[in-house]
Amino acid sequence: MRCDACSAQWAVRETSFYCSCGWKFSSSDADGAIAEIIRSARLLAQLIDRHNDEVARIRSQGRDSFQSWLNSLARGLGGVLGAAMGHVVGAVVRMFF
Repeated sequence: MRCDACSAQWAVRETSFYCSCGWKFSSSDADGAIAEIIRSARLLAQLIDRHNDEVARIRSQGRDSFQSWLNSLARGLGGVLGAAMGHVVGAVVRMFF
């Protein structure tokens, strides 16, 4: 560390901090607070990652379910339309032959 006013220098570990109320605390106190902030940020990042993974899983399941439903609907409609076309073609053939 270096003082901007007098250019004195010292090790960061020897730094003291002062609150506006006059309370003095050491760099190890500040280091502990910084370590806690970093730990909390890592935990938050893990929670966000888990949340994003869960959202992706839910979207994928929803998409798969919707595709399955559409396929079933298409097969059902295809069967109904195929049967109807068969009846129409059969009626036309019977009319002319």
